[in-house]
Amino acid sequence: MIRFLQLALTPDPETPTIIRNGSGIGFNVNQHLGSGGSALAHSPSINPSEIEIKISGTYFAVWFVSTQSGLSSTGSNWELSISTANGSPYPVHLSSSHVKISPTSGSAIIDLGEEQVPAILQLKNVSGSDLTLSSRNLRLASFSLFEIDGEPAPVFKPTYFHGQVDLRQHPTDFVVFTKERIPFNVTKKSRDISLDVTTGIGLITFEALGVYTVHWEIPIDTTEDTHDVSLGLYVAGGEVSRSYLPFPVGIISGSAIIEVSVAGTTAELINLTPCGIRITDTANITIVQIDW
Repeated sequence: MIRFLQLALTPDPETPTIIRNGSGIGFNVNQHLGSGGSALAHSPSINPSEIEIKISGTYFAVWFVSTQSGLSSTGSNWELSISTANGSPYPVHLSSSHVKISPTSGSAIIDLGEEQVPAILQLKNVSGSDLTLSSRNLRLASFSLFEIDGEPAPVFKPTYFHGQVDLRQHPTDFVVFTKERIPFNVTKKSRDISLDVTTGIGLITFEALGVYTVHWEIPIDTTEDTHDVSLGLYVAGGEVSRSYLPFPVGIISGSAIIEVSVAGTTAELINLTPCGIRITDTANITIVQIDW
C-alpha cells in the first residue's frame, strides 16, 4: 500500500491570490488522498497551509507555484519547511526563480523517524516580500506527496536519490557550456544510486534494476540574451527526455520515466542550449524507483 496525497490551490475569480512573505500556501482543494488517510492529513478549511505526516518513513514531495508579480528583488523563492514532533531541526528544501513572472517548481525526499512524527509541512514564501500568484492558471499551485518507505515496511524497499548543485563548491561565475553536463555535486539522500563528484561531476549511476521517475528543477540564466533554454536527460548515452524554457532566464524543470535493465547504467542532464548557461541558485534532481 502506497500512501499519497495531491493538493491544489485554485483561484478566486474576484480576488487576487496573494501569499504573504513568511506565510505558507493555503491549498484549498484535496485532489487525491489515495490510501493516505491514516498517515497523511490536510484540511482545506482548517489550517489549509499545513500538511501532516503521522507515520514515520521516507516520502517524496513535488510542488509547483505559478507567480505573477511581487516587490522582491530576489525573485520567487519557496521553502518546504518541516516542524517535527520532538522539535528537532530538519533541513529545509528551497526552490527559487529569480524571475517573478515565472513558474517555480521543486522536489525533495524526506526522512522522518518515529520520534519526529507527527510532522507538519508547509510550502512558504521566503522571497522577502508578498507574492501575487498568476490569475491566468486554473491551478495556482500544486503539491504532491508520496510514501517511498514507511510502516508497515514494504516487502521491497525502493531505490531513490536526491542530488543538488551546491554553488559554494563552484567558481562565482561558472558556466555550463553547450553539450556539457549539469554538475550536480551534492548527494542529499540516496539508496543504491551514486553520484560522481570527482572526475565526471554530475554523472549518476544506478545499481538496482527497475523503472524510475526522474524530476529536475534548474534555476538559470544564459550567456546570450537571445536564446531560450533546453536540457536533455541522457541515459546510457542516449537522450530520453528534453525540457524547455522559452526565456533566457528563469527555472527550467522537467520529468521522465526511465527503465534501467543493466546494473551500472548512467544518467546525466546535458545543456542542449546553443550557448552557455549559469546556474543561479540551488539546482535539484530527484529519482525514485516506481517498479522493480
